[in-house]
Amino acid sequence: DDGLAAYGRYVKLSSSTPTAGIRQSTPPSGDNVLEIENLNLRYEQGAYVYQDFSLTLAAGQRHIVATPSGTGKTTLLSLVAEAYSSDNTFDPELVQGSIRYSGSMAVISQHPRFDASTGAEQLAQDAPLASAAMISELANRLSLTALLERNISEYSPGELRRLEVMRALLRIHTDTECRLLLADEPT
Repeated sequence: DDGLAAYGRYVKLSSSTPTAGIRQSTPPSGDNVLEIENLNLRYEQGAYVYQDFSLTLAAGQRHIVATPSGTGKTTLLSLVAEAYSSDNTFDPELVQGSIRYSGSMAVISQHPRFDASTGAEQLAQDAPLASAAMISELANRLSLTALLERNISEYSPGELRRLEVMRALLRIHTDTECRLLLADEPT
């Protein structure tokens, strides 16, 4: 099962009507950056992928979801990211529970999406506070220096992945509100 199949299943969770919002307007308690409470998730008429799933992440804490391929890890991360960044509408027959987060987040996905022409333009758009020195250092470490001025459509899958990692690292290091990193298949 690959990430595209997982994304396809995730898209079916989104709904225009009827809708249920799982993102809560109240922030998590204390130093927590993410609280998932009683999440129930299933695909169409199938069995639950997650049932009464709860997770609390405090600032500085790490958590790894390690399960066999095809068991909903990508869907879970997509759900958290989309609840943060989208209109927060999901089919209530498929998704219930609540998600609270503090600040903003950076995401490393299996299949990154970019909307700028070049890598440099994308980084300027997504990490506008990043200094030229920081961009240069990370580009060098990730072997992207020669690619940043090229059109993103010319990047190989590995180069796209490295650009996604660079974008997330720049966000974490330059956005004081960025307190959470979601990484799907980070190795």
